[in-house]
Amino acid sequence: KMIESTVRPFLLKQVQFLGVKFVPVSGLTGDNLTEAPPDGHPLKKWYNGPPLSDVIDQFDPPKRADEKPLRMTVGDVFKGMTGGLTDSGRVETGHIETGDRVLVMPNGDLAQVKSVQSDGGPSEICFAGGQCMVNVTGQNLDQSVGVGHVICHPDSPCRGVERLKVKLVIFNIAVPITSGYPVELH
Repeated sequence: KMIESTVRPFLLKQVQFLGVKFVPVSGLTGDNLTEAPPDGHPLKKWYNGPPLSDVIDQFDPPKRADEKPLRMTVGDVFKGMTGGLTDSGRVETGHIETGDRVLVMPNGDLAQVKSVQSDGGPSEICFAGGQCMVNVTGQNLDQSVGVGHVICHPDSPCRGVERLKVKLVIFNIAVPITSGYPVELH
């Protein structure tokens, strides 16, 4: 209860997490992870809620933006065994599939998707929320595709920006961030 009363105001006011649920568990003994503790357990004196697994089972599944235009953020790039480049990353919106023509931003290079791998094996398609590897071919890709680039649908390229406004909450920092301090966002 002490931890909840200390953390709840911070989560609500500073971070604006709404609907936070606190579930006490023991990492050492596993109490209240998958089953509620038996009657007479010390936890029962102050907590009568469900175990953590039941709370997690009640979460709403995340909404996937499959209907939006393709946006795949590139997290890693390496040369494929069969030619072309293999880009590993997350499909943020839309979907990507074998045979698609795509645009690599911010450089604007066109490419063709030769193959898609998802969940460690060949796949024809990867949807929003999925991690995948895509083998792409096209001109100048060896020099133009890098970590942080975005693979888009050619009819809906993403725009690059030089400035953005963010609300940043930092939990643990060794060096203070002050106005004008250069930072790298991931």
